[in-house]
Amino acid sequence: MNVYDAVNRGVNFFGVTVLSIDASLALFEIFNENEWIDRADDLVVTALSLIGIIWYLVGRNRYQRNLLPLILLFLAWILKLVAVFVTEHDDSNAVGPDIGLIVTLGLATIVFTYQYFKSRRQLSQGN
Repeated sequence: MNVYDAVNRGVNFFGVTVLSIDASLALFEIFNENEWIDRADDLVVTALSLIGIIWYLVGRNRYQRNLLPLILLFLAWILKLVAVFVTEHDDSNAVGPDIGLIVTLGLATIVFTYQYFKSRRQLSQGN
């Protein structure tokens, strides 16, 4: 493994791991939801996480620069925003945990984006 592989692996690992942690929290929320429409967003976030984990573990994907972790983080963040404002806005018990996931996914998306583009610039300069 060279330096490029190690940096790419670290950036990809961060994105997939944060998404997986948030998805595990969302998965436990499924048992607290009363209606299937409220469970749907948590199930989709879990599915996005599984896609990320499988992508990371298959072949040499983890060593390659790829925007897939960023896309998955962004999709999960948008999904949670839509869920709060469209399906769960009238149920304070359902909205509470989702606010934490929105903040975490939003911050992770920002940090991943910064790492992705900063590492590319630094590796191309040889620093």
